[in-house]
Amino acid sequence: MTTTLVLAVDDEPGMLKLTEVALATAGYGVVAFDDPRDALDELKDGLRPDVIVSDITMPGLDGFAFYQAVREVPELRAVPFLFLTAHDDRGTMRRGMTLGADDSLPKPFARDELIDAVEVRLRRVAELRRPLEGSVV
Repeated sequence: MTTTLVLAVDDEPGMLKLTEVALATAGYGVVAFDDPRDALDELKDGLRPDVIVSDITMPGLDGFAFYQAVREVPELRAVPFLFLTAHDDRGTMRRGMTLGADDSLPKPFARDELIDAVEVRLRRVAELRRPLEGSVV
């Protein structure tokens, strides 16, 4: 059985650990990075997560730029991407969605809310990969 792998990126050590623990206790494998540039290097070197969860406000490379760089890797274009943000303004949350992210959750997040968001995205990917049944006329 293959473990579903989640990539978590957040420059705040406490929030990164909370994200990692929440996902791990739900049965996911988690690879955590406190620097999006390091995460991006690993992704370019072949790391292939099933879902990516990223903070938005990070030094060096913010979450929006990280998202755009991830989408430039052809094998990662369809990987679900969720933002976590301490910003409570709709504009910031909408910006992530406008870029193409699959969801945006406020920080601090409720554990169940994060797990539900990941599970919904994984189910959607599985549905899209399932062959069509019957014939299309």
